[in-house]
Amino acid sequence: MPEPDRIETRVMAVGALALQGAVHVLCRGDESAARHAEHMQKVLAHLGRRVGRLSAGDTDDVRRAAYRADVVVGTVDDFIADLGRESELGITRRTAMVEGGPDGTPSALLRTYRKVVPA
Repeated sequence: MPEPDRIETRVMAVGALALQGAVHVLCRGDESAARHAEHMQKVLAHLGRRVGRLSAGDTDDVRRAAYRADVVVGTVDDFIADLGRESELGITRRTAMVEGGPDGTPSALLRTYRKVVPA
């Protein structure tokens, strides 16, 4: 399946999951995270859902704002950087959607989520 089609499929799944609480989309790299965030923002805004984007080098205020969104997109490393800072940043870890599936994603991160789904 071409990449735009895969992203579209993920957008629909994320939209449905976001009705149950915040969804974190863990992407394999910065380029993929940027594409996912841009596409999800365009589609999910029509459904009244907010999309936040994490990036390396974000200030704590920017990260806090991103985590208040219904859908948070970033790389695996972006989410790992915030392990143990849940109270400080207001992070609620309900559902993680992992691009390419959870294999290879650090188990310390995956264990913090109630539900992990492959993307």
